[in-house]
Amino acid sequence: MAGLVAIVIVSGAANLNQALALIGLLALAAVATLTNVRSSAWRERLPRSPLAHRRISPRAQEATERARRRGAALYRDITLLDIGVITAHTRHDGLVMRRERTISLDDDGVRPYIVLQVDPLEADRKSVIRFEMIDADGEQRYVHETELLLRDGDMNILADHQLPLADNDDLDNAAGNWDLRVYLDGTLLGIFDFVVTPSIERRSRMLRGERRRTTDETTASLGDLLRDQQRQRRN
Repeated sequence: MAGLVAIVIVSGAANLNQALALIGLLALAAVATLTNVRSSAWRERLPRSPLAHRRISPRAQEATERARRRGAALYRDITLLDIGVITAHTRHDGLVMRRERTISLDDDGVRPYIVLQVDPLEADRKSVIRFEMIDADGEQRYVHETELLLRDGDMNILADHQLPLADNDDLDNAAGNWDLRVYLDGTLLGIFDFVVTPSIERRSRMLRGERRRTTDETTASLGDLLRDQQRQRRN
C-alpha cells in the first residue's frame, strides 16, 4: 500500500489534498496493524481458556508473576491453578495434614503440590515435573522429579516423598523465608514463597538440658563445699 501511495504522489496523479489524505490513510493502517500485533502477543501470554484464568488462585498468580519476572516463557495451553506446600504432623489423635504458608520445624515433614489445567493441545504426552525447595540462604534443601502423563483438564500433582523436618539436624539453622520452585520440562512454572519457623520442641529440650547441667554443677559444688568443711573440722 505504501508503494502505491508513493507512485501516485510522484506521478502527479493526485493534488496536494489528495496526497495528504492518502498519507493519513497509510498512517492509520500502520497504527491498526501495530495494535493487532500487540494484542496478539498479549493474548499469547494468557491462558487459552477464560474459565481457567478466573480459577487461578492468588498463590498461583503470585508464583507465576515471579516466574515471569525471571524471564520464564510461560505456557499458553498449561495453566498453573494452584501451588503450595502440605505439612504432616503427628498428634495424639492421629496424623494431621495441612496446606500452610507458615510451617514449623516441629512438623514431621513437608511436601510440595501444584494444580494444573491442561488444554487438549498439550494432553497425552509425558512430561517431567521438578520441585525444588530453597532456604533463606539460597541452599537447595529439597529436589524431587517425577515423570507423568499430562491429561486433559485439571491435574492435582503432589510430590510422593517429603522433606523431613522434625529432628532433622541439617535444618537446625534453616528457619526463615524459603522458596518453592516448580519446573515443567525445564521451564519454570512458578515460584512460591513460604516461612519456616524454628522448632519449639528442640528449643525446649535444649533449655531442659541446660537446666540439668546447671543443677548437676550446683550439686557438685555443694558436695565439694561440704567435704571441705568436714576436712576442716577433722583438722
